[in-house]
Amino acid sequence: MRAGRASFDHVLRGFSVFAGVGDFAFKILPASSKLKVGLGAIARVLSQVSDQHVTIVENADHFVYTVEYCSVCWGRQTTIPTCHIVVGMIQASLKWISGGSEFNVVETKCTAVGDKNCVFIIQKEPVRPVS
Repeated sequence: MRAGRASFDHVLRGFSVFAGVGDFAFKILPASSKLKVGLGAIARVLSQVSDQHVTIVENADHFVYTVEYCSVCWGRQTTIPTCHIVVGMIQASLKWISGGSEFNVVETKCTAVGDKNCVFIIQKEPVRPVS
């Protein structure tokens, strides 16, 4: 997961889809709106720069983040989900977007295990809110 956090810090944050995240208008949005915008930005970046296709579904208390053609585990076979770098990248991006809150991200399905897609559940309530 550390590698995913570092990837966000050194690569993804520089993409133009994150422009405006530091602006006052973005900062005053409700937390759930910030998360939705941020996850959408990550999905667009990954879909544009790779063969991956990312979709996001919003539920009452969590988001479902689905990756088709996951480049992290494509062609691998394991007994447990292995896309820790994606978990770390999502966590780092949401921490940055939220101004420091940490969110629970869990991979529930993985192509390497035999699932059709990699699926991540992202809780809307932070596990460590900014005080």
